[in-house]
Amino acid sequence: MLGVDVSKNILEGVHIARAGIRDKQSGVSQHNRLIERHELLDGAYYWKSYDFGDSVGAGNLVLHPLGPASIEGLPDNQREFSFEHAGGEIIFSLPNGLQGYLLVTADGTRINDGPSKIVFDRDDSADVKGQITNGVSCIACHSGGINLKLDQIRDGAMKIVPRGLRDELAALFPANEAMDRMQKADKARFMAATAQLGLVADCDQTQCEAVRKVALRFAENVTFERAAAEFGVGIADFREAFGGKLKALRAQLETGAVSRAEFINRFRQIVGDNPDFGEVSSCGVAHGVAAPAAARSPAPALNSRWNSNWDAEVLRQDPDPLVVTDTAALARMVATKLPWKVRDRKTGIVMLLCPPGEFMMGSSKGEPDETEHHVSLTKAFYLGETEVTQAQWTARMGSNPSYFQPPNTATADTNRPVEQVSWSTIQEFLAATGMRLPTEAEWEYACRAGTSTPFHSGPGFPNGTTQDGLVSQIAWFNSNGGGITHAVGGKAANAFGLHDMLGNVWEWVNDWYGDYGSAAQTNPAGPGGGSDRVLRGGSWRGNSNYVRSSYRGDTSPGFADYGIGFRVARAPF
Repeated sequence: MLGVDVSKNILEGVHIARAGIRDKQSGVSQHNRLIERHELLDGAYYWKSYDFGDSVGAGNLVLHPLGPASIEGLPDNQREFSFEHAGGEIIFSLPNGLQGYLLVTADGTRINDGPSKIVFDRDDSADVKGQITNGVSCIACHSGGINLKLDQIRDGAMKIVPRGLRDELAALFPANEAMDRMQKADKARFMAATAQLGLVADCDQTQCEAVRKVALRFAENVTFERAAAEFGVGIADFREAFGGKLKALRAQLETGAVSRAEFINRFRQIVGDNPDFGEVSSCGVAHGVAAPAAARSPAPALNSRWNSNWDAEVLRQDPDPLVVTDTAALARMVATKLPWKVRDRKTGIVMLLCPPGEFMMGSSKGEPDETEHHVSLTKAFYLGETEVTQAQWTARMGSNPSYFQPPNTATADTNRPVEQVSWSTIQEFLAATGMRLPTEAEWEYACRAGTSTPFHSGPGFPNGTTQDGLVSQIAWFNSNGGGITHAVGGKAANAFGLHDMLGNVWEWVNDWYGDYGSAAQTNPAGPGGGSDRVLRGGSWRGNSNYVRSSYRGDTSPGFADYGIGFRVARAPF
């Protein structure tokens, strides 16, 4: 029903990520455990575990990381290194952000309880000590969403499998850093959903979980008073219900000696002999379900509060954890319940969600230039994933003002950023599309994406990388630009998923240029007037000092240059 083709994902190595956990270290399995994530189209998730009857032979994941052996179509050269499992647990996200759970055997058959020789419940969440019970134990164990577990077998397996299978192994087992981001993103989705229910903060532990408490209460022996209450009948009337063969049951209930299992066993008889108590429902009768119309989930709909004047389509609801690597921002994005990635239908511009947040704006310690001060942005907004391209500008405005097109470039690459556009000229494009320029504070917040360092790639220069070497990974500037602009999206994105925030072309923002001051600000929009508008981000012809997150440029709003372009912003409501 969820449209997850597990076998296809495994065989093709797409929409999948695995981590192997060694013997008894998962906290659930008696032996090794393999966890596997499958991605749904809207950013939701489907996790399954593979649990084993022993840790040797085909249960040794270091020696057998591929498979499972039961998959139809598994290449012969992988079968020698494929595992054989006994069963597992499945966790999948629901439309409201909470989770569904399922225990299965190796062939996918649903089971109510996990065999204790394979898996165990260390918190005794169900009525049988140590036994994992479908639903109850799963919900208790995952009261904080997806549990964070990193891989322990990939490196060893890489040394075992033949060189010709290492690409397949790498496709299934991402680096722990990537797996950690995915797990934290899924956890954030779940925790945001529980927050909408009004649950107490910081209740990320089994003992806070309510379903477990109700289940354990339900499993207690049944007293006469409780039985009457569960039938919704007064004590006196309930006593009259136990004639004939039920007299012995009443005596047991009055001494509180009836187990829940026995009470369930006699439930239908009590109702059958006492029709005034109601009718037995058909609860528990299995119903067939229709096969999914498509192998993948449909694209999600826009939020009901969405601005009806903005014609946009949702490309992805939840952030991609491999792209949005700032986990705090990711959680805030999910909490908005707004789609992470949308496409404006008028222009084809793809835009990404920037959640509410706060940051230190201005030059950080050791940098020159601007006064550092605290800024709070209380409203979510969307920002172009890249700078506006020549193609997008031309489609709306009818002509291309850019310098970097033939004869000034060898090819007509209209995916380069549009340039030679003044702040004043851009206003016509904005009016025609319903877009706006970001404020300077919005721009720097989005550029930094949770960082406080000069460049949004993270702290320091790893492994002795020079400043220019670091900037080359994220921006086109004078050391690597070759004296021209380049197609947008060619450099690594920042932790919000935005490309080219630094370098390629300067970007106009909406603010008049003026001094910051040191006072904290909320949703600042800059001075009320002035002579120059602000430029941010640096360009292809400046050195690395000009492509810092805090660096500011300014010029007359009527000025146009082949190093100046822009990106657009828009509010969702």
